[in-house]
Amino acid sequence: MPAAASNSFQYLLLRLLIGALYVRRGTILVKQGTDYSIFPAAPQVRSGRLAVDHALAQFGRAGGGSAYIAHTASLNRTIYRDLLAEYSNYFIQRASGSHVAAFLSVYRIIERISFTAPLISVLSSRDHVKYFDTLKSFFGGKDEGELKLLSRCIGSGHFVESAFLDLPVAVTFNSPSGYASDHFAVAKSYLADKFYLSDPSLARFELKVRDCADACVVLRNRFFHFASGGWQNNISLVSLKDPDEFFACLNDGIFPVIALLGLSLIEKDG
Repeated sequence: MPAAASNSFQYLLLRLLIGALYVRRGTILVKQGTDYSIFPAAPQVRSGRLAVDHALAQFGRAGGGSAYIAHTASLNRTIYRDLLAEYSNYFIQRASGSHVAAFLSVYRIIERISFTAPLISVLSSRDHVKYFDTLKSFFGGKDEGELKLLSRCIGSGHFVESAFLDLPVAVTFNSPSGYASDHFAVAKSYLADKFYLSDPSLARFELKVRDCADACVVLRNRFFHFASGGWQNNISLVSLKDPDEFFACLNDGIFPVIALLGLSLIEKDG
């Protein structure tokens, strides 16, 4: 890497999400070798420098890694520092077999970009006259919180390329423990309205790209809350018998979309 690479969290996050970085925590070392800048994701076949140059060229940025580091070193450092930590934690937790913890980072990523993504999406537009109307459409005229704002931003095609939004994302529950049908039943109970296709016999369902972040929010709300006396039908461990196994399969299917959100933020910012 260039000598000043550590000055730019955007540069490090870009390398992580295009599959050209190692992450380490204690004795755990993870080689992140999957390129999430293409959909579906695939192994990164270029060396680190060439991978970065190729990704930056796709973003329309000339000058290579060193120029990009110099340009981004002082831009929005806090959010990219936090996102780099959360994406890195996802890969560490997955490698450790802690898939519920990995999913928690997926949700935290969604929350962290829920306000930033719409703003950057609007400000990156070349048509300044439409700034106000576009941002107003994201809010929908109601105070519905930042996660709903992100949902509208994604669905508008301003943040993620419109061509991606209706592509299918498959989740298949493979269960050595024999819980595949139980896992599918839980997913169906809470996400059926978002299913694009499903096959109970294969314990498999598909979402559209546009619905993946919303699906994560639903599952987070129903699994991480379990107070008595409320109206919500939260997820019990009576029905979700192996949470790590469930979220391992869910993460494998949905994380490429969450990585795509991070890359879209990098592409449009600065």
